[in-house]
Amino acid sequence: MAEGNIVMHGNVAGYFKEQLDGLCQRKKMALSEEAGFYVVNLLSDFAQSDKLFLPSDDARSRELVPLAELMARAADAVGEERARILKHLADSSLYLGGFFQESLDSRNVDVTYVVHMGEGAYQELSGTFRGSQQAVMRGTFRELAEKFGTLMDLLADMAAMNAGLAANAKNVLKLYEKWMMTGSARLGAALRRQGVILAGGDTQ
Repeated sequence: MAEGNIVMHGNVAGYFKEQLDGLCQRKKMALSEEAGFYVVNLLSDFAQSDKLFLPSDDARSRELVPLAELMARAADAVGEERARILKHLADSSLYLGGFFQESLDSRNVDVTYVVHMGEGAYQELSGTFRGSQQAVMRGTFRELAEKFGTLMDLLADMAAMNAGLAANAKNVLKLYEKWMMTGSARLGAALRRQGVILAGGDTQ
């Protein structure tokens, strides 16, 4: 993420931008250009299965970390590491809360909890950007915090328009949960085919 500006990237960015603009217009939701680009970048990133996971200091490994644990890690971290964790917490809350609302309901996860975690993380993240040169990022994260619940509902509508993407992400999460329980080499291989590199290897 570049300081002071937001760069839209990815081959699917234009596709998501068209959908986002259309939904914002339909729901009469005002979203700044910078915040819109950020959400489009987020969706483009999470379209890649491995972005569902938190990169560790070892670039070869990925972790799927519960939101509450991410918040605890952020509280213990400082500087760039804290900002990195807060960003992943906020982005994950927005994406998972939008694209997985039905799954959250089936697991008795309160959606207001996800909203609280996400908007709080974006608000804290905005405070890590100081000075006039970082005003754009500070304002963008503050806007995302203020509009988090509405954006999450908007992404839920977008998920219905992109059933294939949502289904693929859901399959990756299910595979990972089963691999954590069993250590199966077969499941580990399936995760690697989805772009997830597992630290520690396969145990079975």
